[in-house]
Amino acid sequence: MSARCRGLLLDFNGVLTSNLFQAFGAFCRDAGLPHGALLELLTDDPKGRALLQDHERGSTTQPEFEQAIGQRLGIDGTGLVKRICQHLKPEPLCSTSPSVPAGLACGRECSPTPWGWPRTTPTCRGG
Repeated sequence: MSARCRGLLLDFNGVLTSNLFQAFGAFCRDAGLPHGALLELLTDDPKGRALLQDHERGSTTQPEFEQAIGQRLGIDGTGLVKRICQHLKPEPLCSTSPSVPAGLACGRECSPTPWGWPRTTPTCRGG
């Protein structure tokens, strides 16, 4: 009996991509910030952590999140997520998980889960 594929949900950051924390460090370098500034803000600072949690729950928009984080870092927050993500590189899917190409090949919905899910989730068709 063949398995029936109904969909595939992928954890995007740090699973399908290179190390997210290294991308944070590279972003900080490019923005003229101390190496761990972004990670510290998102994990150790209660306000920064609350901003991230609110955004991940979908209760703030990406531009609102970016501006609030930028303000706490003392930088322009415009396009902050894109500027961070430019330091991420895709991982070779076929060698890391055979279920990913198999899931995409079934022709069903495929939704990576970036920051802001579910509001900013791009949806693609596999197959």
